[in-house]
Amino acid sequence: MSQSILNSLPLYIGAISNDLNVDVTFSGSGAYCAPVGSKWQINIPLFDVDNAEARAAAYAYALHECGHINYTNFAVLKDLINTQKSKSEISLKKRISNIFEDTYIERELSKEYAGAYKRLSEMRTWLQDEDEKKNPDASNLPLSSPILNFIYTYSFFAANNYTCYKALLDENEVLLVEQLGNDAVLELKSVLNGVKQLASSQDCMDLTDRVYDILEKLKDVIQDQQQQQQQDQQGGDDSEDDTAQGDSDSGDSKMMIAIAMIVKAMIHNLAVTILRTMIKVMIHNLVIARAMIIAKTIKVMIIAKIKMQITIILLIQPIWVIRVISLTIQQPIRNLLHKSRLMMLLMH
Repeated sequence: MSQSILNSLPLYIGAISNDLNVDVTFSGSGAYCAPVGSKWQINIPLFDVDNAEARAAAYAYALHECGHINYTNFAVLKDLINTQKSKSEISLKKRISNIFEDTYIERELSKEYAGAYKRLSEMRTWLQDEDEKKNPDASNLPLSSPILNFIYTYSFFAANNYTCYKALLDENEVLLVEQLGNDAVLELKSVLNGVKQLASSQDCMDLTDRVYDILEKLKDVIQDQQQQQQQDQQGGDDSEDDTAQGDSDSGDSKMMIAIAMIVKAMIHNLAVTILRTMIKVMIHNLVIARAMIIAKTIKVMIIAKIKMQITIILLIQPIWVIRVISLTIQQPIRNLLHKSRLMMLLMH
């Protein structure tokens, strides 16, 4: 099995990169791709050939590095190194641009090769699980800096929908808001959304420059945070009491995060309850309004009917009056006529 997979990986790389002359090596713990003279060199980290997940990850590593051969313009990175004077700026921009470059090439691979997304997504999940096994107390974050961790997890989740980073992204966002403030994090997120439109290495570098400009504005805040962390670490090394205090501070920080998450959930639930109540009140008011309209309509109809009946009665009443009068005077008239006839007879 070991020799078989080690022989097949170079063929796999040659097929994906369309170059059978790629120099494939197996060493260390990191994967990389680099031009060496007129050839490409790809290194696959050492892995357990008897572990199915590790073998699948090795193929995903190979696929990822082939993405650099197919899509990465290494001249852009070279221009960065040649044009920037500050070593610290070069170092930070290289780390950020590499994040964006990785999201870009993996998205392109997923679009071009059937099954690539599944293989790459499983590799990311496997790497995340392995990091958690090695260091369960490190919050499973792939980078040392909280702000770089946020850029890393946000970029891969937003651009490639790697759900294995969602929980880490949420945790890191809470920490970052606590350190930098909500406005700064919102501004950073609005710029990071550009990872969804990356279409070249130059796009990756342009986005890197925009993110770097934001970090420059936040430099004082970040430096204060780093100094505070260093002081806490130094204080923790002085004595057991300081260590205990450091643990307490860490516990307090975790408790504050937990409280923040609980408050956020409570606010959400309260908002939902208020919204539901408002809807019920609106429906209740609407029913009452409709009932009032219907009642008013019925009242108008009843009044109109009564008026009509009264009008009819008024129209018909004279006829009944005349009839009653005629019935009333009819008998006296008859009697009078009868008497008149008797008198006429007596006179004759």
